[in-house]
Amino acid sequence: SLAWQLAPYLLLIALGAGGIKPCVSSFMGDQFPPAENRALERAYALFYWCINLGAVAAFLIIPWVRDTRGYAWAFAIPGLFMAAATLIFWRGRRRYRHAPLATGPGFWQITATALAHRARALARRAPGGAFWDPARRRHGAEKVADTIATLRAVRLFLFIPPFWALYDQNASTWVMQGRQMRPIDLGLTTIGPDQMQAANPALIMLLVPLLTLLVYPLAGRHAAPLRRIGAGMALAALSFALVGWLQTRIEAGATLSLAWQLAPYLLLITGEVLVSVTGLELSYTLAPPSMKSTVGSLWLITVAAGQLIVMAVTHLGADAAAPAASLTSARFFLYAALLAATALLYTLAMRFLQTPSEK
Repeated sequence: SLAWQLAPYLLLIALGAGGIKPCVSSFMGDQFPPAENRALERAYALFYWCINLGAVAAFLIIPWVRDTRGYAWAFAIPGLFMAAATLIFWRGRRRYRHAPLATGPGFWQITATALAHRARALARRAPGGAFWDPARRRHGAEKVADTIATLRAVRLFLFIPPFWALYDQNASTWVMQGRQMRPIDLGLTTIGPDQMQAANPALIMLLVPLLTLLVYPLAGRHAAPLRRIGAGMALAALSFALVGWLQTRIEAGATLSLAWQLAPYLLLITGEVLVSVTGLELSYTLAPPSMKSTVGSLWLITVAAGQLIVMAVTHLGADAAAPAASLTSARFFLYAALLAATALLYTLAMRFLQTPSEK
């Protein structure tokens, strides 16, 4: 079947992305001394901006190449760019700051040791002692301390999967709603619900410098990283409330222009910048030195968890034969309420997540 034919290629992509994504953001953070927090913040903003520059280029170039040169060139061009990027990275290897390589057991091995000992103690109905003591005896106190610090650093990650689950609705239920609306007529061309997806990276490229260079400095301590994440969740919840209101108008028989979706898109994408860029920054700054990439990978797992949730949420109660029939304003308001509740719980828990400099 086609799935089995594609499996080796998808596996290679997964292995490559799994090696690159958590390591490249951590490696970039290593280029800045600990005292340069402001420079680090701007570097992660630029990093995210460049990611979306690539996305905009892909939206504009690859479909045109596919239509004019065929699929072979459409697949070859990203591969050639990746090869060029690898060569540039390799040529600059002597110019980078290289943090000492962490050796010995990692987060998962240390945690597994502690969990296995606890499981054996429960099976024997014997006192297990302190949870981390077996790991300390086997792997050393310093490694266990780094593991505990990693767990503390990722406590805030528990609140993030619901955000990504609902954020990804813009590629499913929002498109379904857009198909019930009138396309935007620009004269030479029209913009439909599918084309609205291409606006996401473009808006991010506008919002990242606006927030980083203007809003955050003006807001001062009110724009501390943890507060940005809470604000991003709240804006995303508001965006779903607006989409729900639009759906009530459609259900009442109104014919709306797709341009009405621009307001919730702007709120949602602002929320993405506040949550995603800040999460990359915190993944580096809160992680112990020996587990920077580990914490980065745990941050990426929140995205994967959200995408798994969205598959269930999108199809919950949906009619496979008529999916648009299950698209109701009540559904959007439910999503808004779920995300608002997550944002409220996060805000209540935020004082337990704060670092000393943020209290």
